[in-house]
Amino acid sequence: MLESLKSALEEWPSDTLQETLSPTPELEAIVTALIAKTESILGYIPELDNSNADYEGLYDTAYSDSHYISGFGRIIDSKKIAHLGMLSELITEGGRQLQTYSNHSMLYLFGLLIRKLQSVLEDLSSNKTTNIDISDIVNEAAIYLAEPISGLIQKFQQKRKNRIPNKELLRPDKPKKIPRANVSKSDSQDEDRIEEEEVLNIPADKVGLISDFCEEAWESLQASENLLIELENNPNSSELVNELFRAVHTVKGGARLIEVRKIEALSHELETVLDSVRSGKLTLNSKLIDLALDCIKRIGKITDEVAGRGPVKTPINDLVQRLKSDPQGKDTYISFDPPPKLKPKKEIDLVENSKETGASEPTKVTNVVREDSIKVSAEKLDSVLNTSSEVYITRIKLDNDQRLLTEALSKIETDIT
Repeated sequence: MLESLKSALEEWPSDTLQETLSPTPELEAIVTALIAKTESILGYIPELDNSNADYEGLYDTAYSDSHYISGFGRIIDSKKIAHLGMLSELITEGGRQLQTYSNHSMLYLFGLLIRKLQSVLEDLSSNKTTNIDISDIVNEAAIYLAEPISGLIQKFQQKRKNRIPNKELLRPDKPKKIPRANVSKSDSQDEDRIEEEEVLNIPADKVGLISDFCEEAWESLQASENLLIELENNPNSSELVNELFRAVHTVKGGARLIEVRKIEALSHELETVLDSVRSGKLTLNSKLIDLALDCIKRIGKITDEVAGRGPVKTPINDLVQRLKSDPQGKDTYISFDPPPKLKPKKEIDLVENSKETGASEPTKVTNVVREDSIKVSAEKLDSVLNTSSEVYITRIKLDNDQRLLTEALSKIETDIT
């Protein structure tokens, strides 16, 4: 996310120019709301230096308010407001990642920026035009923040690189080209059709969850890719398949929470195929593993776009079509010959020979003992998997609810006093 905001540290041509906006009732209402927002921010800025600030949700509140400002700046086509809002987003996102505003004069810069923004808004409210030069605050922010922000971006990129290892490097003997499955002409046309971009429409009260979602998604995607590579050597492992199903389900749940439709749709189709593998309707072959890896990499690319606040340009229809019609790379979806049963993690056969009186041959009795395992119905197992993967989503919701509750209590206290 910081990577997409770094340009806010550069001076824009519009920073020093006069800006005039067309007077409309909507403009007046938006400018009035933005002035109220700056007053609210100035009220809680001193609390950001408090050690309990993040616990109380102020870090997320500061970022959400900054996103609010830059968004409405773009709506009313005010380049000065949009630039100051974007710079505010950069500072507040940096504060969230560093977990402090005490470094690099961030608290000082944030207060200075909001007061400059307030002056611009008051000019626009009174005259519908402003000559205020905002390049001074932009340049001052660049002096203090350019180096630490670049460091955070590099650290983030390295962390992301480590999380999603390169498939070709780990599997050098695998051909990169996957044979195309037999599909009908209409299916091929649907697959090749250019998809529309998905404009992210994340609700305002969930904007602060973007970073949390991306972090969790990258972790789940890394786990998924590693599990798929393990499954190449052990395709009959029920434990690995269940872990993979859980990881994909977690990504789908997070995408649904912040309303990223492409990730949700592709994850859902992959989850459906994996469920067919779990139930024995599908056999996990090399082509299905390759397809699943392609899906994981595609979801990772979309997650990168979400981290950069979109829009989502990465297509998914080709993979969705393959998952629906031919996940195993052949003409059939459901296996007609029963596939081999998935092996449990540990299985020991004990053979006992017992001799009965008068018997000429020993009787062989075979018992199967499973260490650390119990028999569970498919329905109960599904329930456990779904519940465990929903824990992450519930935690994010609780964090968000806590922040909203804190804001509401603060407002009540303000109204009372």
